Amino acid sequence: MWRLRAVRPAVPAAVLGLLLSTFLLAQSAPNTASSAPAANAGGQSASAAIVPLRPIAELRELALKATPPAEKWEYRKPLLLELGTAKDDPIHLDIHYATANNFLGTPVYTQARAFLQLPAAMALRRVSEKLKKQGYGLIVFDGYRPWFVTKIFWDATPPALHDYVANPIEGSRHNRGCAVDLTLYDLKTGQPVSMPSGYDEMTERAHSNYAGGTEEERAHRKILREAMLSEGFEPIPNEWWHYDYKEWIDYPVLNLDFERLPQVYHVGKEVTAPRILKRVQPVFSEEARKHKYQGMVLLDLVVDANGKPMDITVVRSLGMGLDANAVEAAKQWEFAPALRNGAPVAVEVYMEINFHLYGKNPSRVTGMKENQTVAPGPNNDQGLPPTIAGCAGAVVPPKMLAGMLPQIPDDIWIRSFGLPHNESARLHILVTERGKVKVLSLLSGPGGDFDRAAKEAVRDWKYSPATCDGLPMPMEMNVETKFVPPFTGPTPLFKK
Repeated sequence: MWRLRAVRPAVPAAVLGLLLSTFLLAQSAPNTASSAPAANAGGQSASAAIVPLRPIAELRELALKATPPAEKWEYRKPLLLELGTAKDDPIHLDIHYATANNFLGTPVYTQARAFLQLPAAMALRRVSEKLKKQGYGLIVFDGYRPWFVTKIFWDATPPALHDYVANPIEGSRHNRGCAVDLTLYDLKTGQPVSMPSGYDEMTERAHSNYAGGTEEERAHRKILREAMLSEGFEPIPNEWWHYDYKEWIDYPVLNLDFERLPQVYHVGKEVTAPRILKRVQPVFSEEARKHKYQGMVLLDLVVDANGKPMDITVVRSLGMGLDANAVEAAKQWEFAPALRNGAPVAVEVYMEINFHLYGKNPSRVTGMKENQTVAPGPNNDQGLPPTIAGCAGAVVPPKMLAGMLPQIPDDIWIRSFGLPHNESARLHILVTERGKVKVLSLLSGPGGDFDRAAKEAVRDWKYSPATCDGLPMPMEMNVETKFVPPFTGPTPLFKK
């Protein structure tokens, strides 16, 4: 965004004197007039503060009655994702405009929240992942900003300094949900790193190409800049913390409170999960088939309010052409949308697309109930009757014939002095058309030697294969096993 900054030296002395008689501007010297507390971006200085031309409460009332600029062409439908909501999210929030620590010296937001248009938010997540490998996290100061707040900024600022705030006649890129103000923090200490200036400081030190400051401060600024550029964010000249997402021109100016934004939700107490109506299995690439390469591609996507998948991102990659095939398959899935208070809403979900050379390729979406399920087996989590992909007839699931329970690791049993153990492990397995077991993945377990023991034991279990209209067929299924004490000899689970 473009906001108030320090007066350029080129301003005539007479004009400067007039300006100083009407407002107080924080410079690099100590700010004795500002009511704003110290900034939290590198600890350099307080946010710059002015004395607004009119009381903010009065300007807010006028701005809320004003009309945003009329749109001249068709835009993409806005859909925003809230930032910093996950418990372990390395993106933290420090929303200055919900406090008095901003250039107006008074709160203008009623909630300390931040949103971006979905593509921009997903790109910022990728930035966060890159920075995490370098030991840094992101602190977001501001994202989407309602248009009426931009008008407050404009009306509160002296006309001679309107170059430093966005003109509400045009709207700002913050209003479009495609601009973000942010800095870095150290993942080890949790503290913001040093930067050449504090956030919202209106001096030359805030400029993106400022050559002053320490070498460390400039290095931090460069790390942030390179990470943001790599994912389609562009800096602006006068604020090192401000970045515009490359697709900003595709979105309209919005004038909605945070509560009324068209946003992406997460399945929870108020939001029901979408239901799968149609799934499409992925195509095995020739390269992967040639090398007998298999596994799972994890996708992050949004199911919109119409039940359509969108903004699909590969979270866990397999390569060999399987990632693209997984995305292509996911695009063709159909859902009954999630509901919030009875109304359809967009939700973010994770989708597992499985590629297995043996049998079919069941894929699933985390946390969803399905109208159709593909080969979950008799122990499926949904409690639905078993089905086999490609089988329209009667399905008989695999039947356990023989198997041994895994044993508690010796050293753990000895250290526990023989006390009871209630550990269990859940595994995703493939029962072949010959009744043999292939362990595909561990779904949950105590960890360490427990997990290894569970895999080794389950791998030796014997089944009669699943059948489709009497013909043997491979089927994937989930199984759960308990652990038994060692030194007691093999403990059968089932006998023929």
